[in-house]
Order: sequence, then C-alpha cells, then structure tokens
Amino acid sequence: MKQRLKDVPVQSSIQCLPRELSLTADGELRVKPLRELQQLRYDAQSLSNLTIPASTIHRLNQIEGDALELRIVFQPGSVAQFQVQVYCDRDGRNGFPITFEPAAKRLTMGETKIPFAWEPAEDVELRVFLDKSIIEVFANDRVAALAPHRYKPSDLGVSLWSEGGSVRVKQVESWKLRSIYSEVNRFAP
Repeated sequence: MKQRLKDVPVQSSIQCLPRELSLTADGELRVKPLRELQQLRYDAQSLSNLTIPASTIHRLNQIEGDALELRIVFQPGSVAQFQVQVYCDRDGRNGFPITFEPAAKRLTMGETKIPFAWEPAEDVELRVFLDKSIIEVFANDRVAALAPHRYKPSDLGVSLWSEGGSVRVKQVESWKLRSIYSEVNRFAP
C-alpha cells in the first residue's frame, strides 16, 4: 500500500542553522547564516540580470534540489509581490511560496507572515536554505525565519514570479549543500 504525502509525519522539533549576530554602529541587530556553512557548498550556479514580467512564472531550470542554498538579489520597484517558489513542479508551480510584499513590508513563508523593515530605495537579498523538509530564509541580514514543508521527491524546482509589475533580479546564485554528517562521521572510530 502506498503512503500518501499527507500521511507522512512532519518532525516534531526543528533546529535552525547556526547564526551570526552582530550590531551595527547605530545599534541595529543583524542576523545571517554562519559563514562556515559555505564549506558545505558545491555545484555552483549563477544567473544575472533577469527581468520577471508581471504574472509570469520563470522557472530556474538549472537550479533544483532539496539540500540547497539560494541567494537572490532583486529590485522590487513598484511591484505588489515578488515570490520565490521552492519545491515546485516542472511547470514552476505548486511549490512552497516565499513572498515579499513591499507595501506591507512583509515577508511570507507559506502561511507565516514576518514583518520586514525594508527601505524602498534598497535592493532585497534573500538567502534561502533548503534542508529536506526545512526551509530557512534570511532577508537583508535583518530577518531570519524557518518553516517545515512536506514535498514530493520529484518536485525539486525553483521558480520566480511577480505581481503588479515586473521585477529586475540582479543576481541568482545557488549551491547544492553537502551533509554535515559525512564530515562528522569521517572522525568517528
């Protein structure tokens, strides 16, 4: 008997990535992923100067996986929403949405709404980490949030989408991530 996706249990506890905290000269807290995580990267991919037209899904065909780091830098302009979908299907749909709403100064991960103090003249940098059923997002080193997500093993795509105008995506970088356990086990007796 096949097990349905909705019957697969979600972890009862979640651990976030190690974080680097700092204060700016004017006392603002900054949060970003620990820089040592870069040692887990391999198979780098990079795209630049993309324009995502309004109401058009742009699937990043060469970027996919369930152990992945993404760095996306974009100019929201006057757009109503800009969305990154991870774990999407071949058409760039039905994934887990990470949505930025400039007017509301809000980042949404699935159903979770996160306040995001953003200045209209600044670019937005999203760092997205996928670790199987956990998705973690860092935005402009000011916001960090995570969410659990069940996904189909066949749906590992990433897509971009905008509503209410086009968005200029300055840079998309991605890396597949090695497991930390292979490094830990290397030292086991």
